[in-house]
Amino acid sequence: MNDQFPVYRKLADRMVWFEILGHNEAVEYRTVGSYWTSSVIKASILPERLLIQDLLQSKDGYHEISASEFHLGIEQLKKNFKYRLL
Repeated sequence: MNDQFPVYRKLADRMVWFEILGHNEAVEYRTVGSYWTSSVIKASILPERLLIQDLLQSKDGYHEISASEFHLGIEQLKKNFKYRLL
């Protein structure tokens, strides 16, 4: 498993990106209708720890992407959608 962070993942066929900051923390960026939102995932309970583990292992449709792909995706997200705090 990669111990150099951050690493980046994208959910296949969806506008959902993850910036994994460490084994217990990630930031999720996603579209919801015509808006985008972000949320910090701090793995304090088992389901969150398993999610980050799946992200790191690129399981369940999560694909590894480069930092440049991630930043381009987030740039397009911010350009084409309005931010909304959910």
